[in-house]
Amino acid sequence: MENYSLEQNEVILYKGVIQYKQQENNTQLILTNLNIVVINKNLTEHSKIETIIETYPVNEIKMYQGVPQIKSNGTHVEIYLLNNELEFIFNSKIEQHKFISEATKLATGKTSAERSATKVKNAINLINDTFNTDIVKNTGNLISNTLNPLKKFGKKK
Repeated sequence: MENYSLEQNEVILYKGVIQYKQQENNTQLILTNLNIVVINKNLTEHSKIETIIETYPVNEIKMYQGVPQIKSNGTHVEIYLLNNELEFIFNSKIEQHKFISEATKLATGKTSAERSATKVKNAINLINDTFNTDIVKNTGNLISNTLNPLKKFGKKK
């Protein structure tokens, strides 16, 4: 991590190489529990390498209805901050997915799977309350009866 020092309470959650701001050289991207860090190295006209470090606090990621405003399209990722927008291009969809998963978990405190499970649970509870039923139990009974049709007709083995 060229010239970037972690604070005492800061840990790395993701580290990778991206393209940033239409620059052709690869840029290092680091996601910590406190910051999004972009480290860019440029060659100056005097053939010296200049390192530019940009940090963006993760607590400035905009949220809408509990969802962080991190949008992806292919290997492109846009992050909407309170006073800025960031756009990165990842070298692969796997790396893009790793970054988005860590950033989402950091912003919400839950993984994507946990957030999806909560949505499904809330939907099931809404149906149960609306129709005064137990949809999980009814679905279990339906599957049980479908998988064992002989039981339905009372045939003994």
